[in-house]
Amino acid sequence: METFLGIDLGTQQLKAVLTDENLNIVCIEVINYDNELPEFNTVGGVHRAGETVTAPVLMWIKALDNVLYRLKLNGIEFSSIKAISGAAQQHGSVFWKHGAEQILKALNFRETLFNQLQNSFATNDCPIWMDASTTSECKILEDSCGGPMQLATRTGSVGCERFTGPQIFKKYRKERHIYDSTEHVSLISSFLCSVFCGCYASVDFGDASGTNLFNIATFKWDDHCVNVCGKDLRSKLADCVPSTTSIGFIADYFVKRYGFSPACNVIVFTGDNPSSLAVLCQSSDCLGVPVTLCFSGYISLFQSLMDINGDGTRTNIRALCGCKTWYEFELLVAETPPGNDGFIGIYFDELETSCAIKPGYYRFNVDGKLLQSFAPNVEARAILEHQCLSKRVSLENVCLTDEMKHIQVTGGASENSALVQILSDVFNLPVYKIKTAHSAALGGCARAIMSESKNFNFNFHSGNYAELVALPRPFAVEIYNTMICRYKELIKLFTVDQP
Repeated sequence: METFLGIDLGTQQLKAVLTDENLNIVCIEVINYDNELPEFNTVGGVHRAGETVTAPVLMWIKALDNVLYRLKLNGIEFSSIKAISGAAQQHGSVFWKHGAEQILKALNFRETLFNQLQNSFATNDCPIWMDASTTSECKILEDSCGGPMQLATRTGSVGCERFTGPQIFKKYRKERHIYDSTEHVSLISSFLCSVFCGCYASVDFGDASGTNLFNIATFKWDDHCVNVCGKDLRSKLADCVPSTTSIGFIADYFVKRYGFSPACNVIVFTGDNPSSLAVLCQSSDCLGVPVTLCFSGYISLFQSLMDINGDGTRTNIRALCGCKTWYEFELLVAETPPGNDGFIGIYFDELETSCAIKPGYYRFNVDGKLLQSFAPNVEARAILEHQCLSKRVSLENVCLTDEMKHIQVTGGASENSALVQILSDVFNLPVYKIKTAHSAALGGCARAIMSESKNFNFNFHSGNYAELVALPRPFAVEIYNTMICRYKELIKLFTVDQP
């Protein structure tokens, strides 16, 4: 039986999932950093020092040693693994020391990775996605481009503290000895891929989009942003490649130590969010569509629904409505009909990069009069309708709505039944929620399988990997098709002029 291996280097755990060619799970192994590697003294897999949040790279290396050893103890036939791919927590960076690639290429199969890579890193403390210590670097980068919107036009996002570019820039400005000692900078996903390849691996488009360095128009590193963030930084970065790219065969180290086939293919690793979405692709889907949404629409898809003007804004409005729980909030939403009796709200806590809206809360009655406040039940529905209408506008602007067959939701937003129903009605599409707890690693298996077969079929609708959580209601679809025309006119009132 041919098998496929997916690895997920998460914040708190390292997961390995082995499947057959139909994505049926053969084996799962999980290493919890805090519990099983206590010598690294992490809490939740990280070290905190105020706004600085890092994780020890050698902990990840040791976890990889351990998870492969467990697979071996379980009697896994590594020679049956035809291809491998994987994922990692997004935005984090790994700083390889000068000479590290030569160490990777000359690993002794009789020794662990942990023992051999001790001195391969310019710093053992890797900035991760939870870090918020680079506000000044973000401001400098934005100003160098002419402002936040200009940076967003280039890279898909305003300056984000956790993003890889500002984190590298911080090393260049404030820890120059680390930067100067660095031969190569990997994202965490490409770091893990590099270990399996035995050389520095390319960065996939999906993960590159979370760096503030990747130009979403050219699909290459943006020369200006790269030059701002560090002298000769381009020479320290690998090329960016499509998310289906084969990096090459697995390193000889793994062939000799574990018995992998020398023909085992390594597919470029990606971020955990796009990898999770790969599970839900069918042979009739274009894999480029969800991947494109992940990089070209990083802000407009993931971040606005789940981050800056997404979950945080919903939580603020929930408190404003006097609700302590999401259950209470959903009961409020249920008190009002689709379309909210003509009331429309526009809610932005931060500058919205996808449509350049001035931050603020704007409320309108059915006659278009600007109001100071809504009744709690009107407010509750208004925030959800706004966020879904905003997503439709963003996707219509890049001509993607006609290509969409279904919507896939993940994360905390997927648990909000009122939100997913409105999303379904606004887009007139079914909505599915990713079901498996190991979706990022399983996505690695899925992409490995896709690389070997163009006729894959994971039976997406079987319920094994996703759960149907909402279907569009015709009466509501009609209401929102009318409502969106009015919504588009209202948001024009608060659009920030761009030079």
